[in-house]
Parts: sequence; structure tokens; C-alpha cells
Amino acid sequence: MPKKLDRRRVICFSHIKGGVAKTTCCVNVGAGLARKGYRTLLIDMDPQSSLTDVFLGPDYRVEKSIYHVLYEKDNGTGRELPISQVIRPVADNLDLAPASLDLIRLEHLLLTEVDGRDRLRRALRDLEGYDFVVIDTSPSVGLLTSNAMIAATDLIIPVQASYFALKGIENIMGTFSTIKERVNEDLNLLGVCITMVDLRKRHPQDVISDLEEIFPKELVFKTLIREVAKVEASPGYHKDIFSFAPNSAGARDFDNFIKEIIERCRNS
Repeated sequence: MPKKLDRRRVICFSHIKGGVAKTTCCVNVGAGLARKGYRTLLIDMDPQSSLTDVFLGPDYRVEKSIYHVLYEKDNGTGRELPISQVIRPVADNLDLAPASLDLIRLEHLLLTEVDGRDRLRRALRDLEGYDFVVIDTSPSVGLLTSNAMIAATDLIIPVQASYFALKGIENIMGTFSTIKERVNEDLNLLGVCITMVDLRKRHPQDVISDLEEIFPKELVFKTLIREVAKVEASPGYHKDIFSFAPNSAGARDFDNFIKEIIERCRNS
């Protein structure tokens, strides 16, 4: 059994740019934490439902999703559905609160609600039994992402090893700062993770240098998530990298990344 943390950590992976491996990180970090013995819950807050698809498959019919937790009223109680009623076990120590396309409607539906940005935090308040909660978000800074950050204890920003991925940093940091100052003062920037790295190219080092001009050096994770075929292929087989290719470079990268995450959580 792993050494327990002093409190549950709710980690939000977020970036306004798509294609930076947010979902890939959530899949493999969640699966890796579970394999290390930590009870882990994955929450899919992206209407594209890619995280849900990896674990439940495209043909799985999601009858109740995180949408029902955030908005739709239960006929019996007149309140939103408890999150425990939508959670599905997907592996040992690993559960999933799935998404559905209904989430697209929430940006509009929650806009006029007084507590529209606080629904996920309230849903998690009474949920027990998890060491980690890992939240996948959509590539935007709307109500869904705000809900995820307000519910989170920690934010990780994945950044693709390319010039264009740096362009959204200012926007996501603006949202982080606003939420930390006004709503969730305990929100911690756990770090920035560089993903999709091709070590044959010069770009990764350029991105690292640029990031170290924006963030303190200690905030940039040492582990680089390499762009390798096994990591790219595993979601198509509905598997995490540890199940699909346990001896691959991608599995080693994510294992090292997870060790860094755990260490940072212990020290913050």
C-alpha cells in the first residue's frame, strides 16, 4: 500500500488549446496512480467525451453522466444527482464519472444560475474514499473549465512542445489567477508538463527555455512526455499506456511524471 497523502488531491488538467495531450495525461496519470494503490476518480468535463470513450468504449450508452450531477434535477429529490450515482468502476482502484454530449448545453444553462460555477465543488464535497480526483477539461475557459478549477486543489497545464502551444498560456493563467483570487484561494499551480516531445528536434529545448521565462523553473516538470507511437495508439485500443505497452518509453515517461506529481503533492 502506498503512503497516504495528508488530504485528497483534486487535479485539474487544463489548457485552452486542443491537441496538447490533456486527455492522454488524464488517462495515464489516473491509471498510473491507481496501479500504485491510490484510489482514483477520473471526471470527464469535456463534451467530446474522449476520456469516457477510452475506458467505456464508443458503443457504451451513458445514461447518467456528469451533466446530470451539474444540472439535471433528480425526480425524487428535486436536486442534482449525487456524483456517486454516475461513477463507474473501470479498473482496480480506478473509477470514472463519464461525460456526454449534453455537457455542451451547460455553458448556456448554467450561465444564469447563481452557483453555476460551483456545482462540481459542491458535488465532490461529500464524496469520500478517493486519494486522487483527476479532471479532464475542454479546450476553453468557459463554465465547465471554471467548475473544474473551482473544485480543484491543483492545476497542471500540459504544453505541447511547439511554439503555438505557448500562445494559450496567458489565457489559462489569467483564469487561474482570477479563480484563485476570487473563489478558490487554495488552488495551487502544481506545474507545467511538456508533452508530445520529439527529442530529435530542437523545439523541446526552445519551449523549455520559453516556459522558464514565464514560470519559476521549479514549476516545470522535469519529466518530458515523449511523442511515441505506443502512447498515441493506446486510446484506440481503449487502454492506458501501462496496460497497452508496460515496457515502452511512454510508460516510463508517465511513471516518472506520476512520481513527480506525488512528490509535489506531498510537499505542498
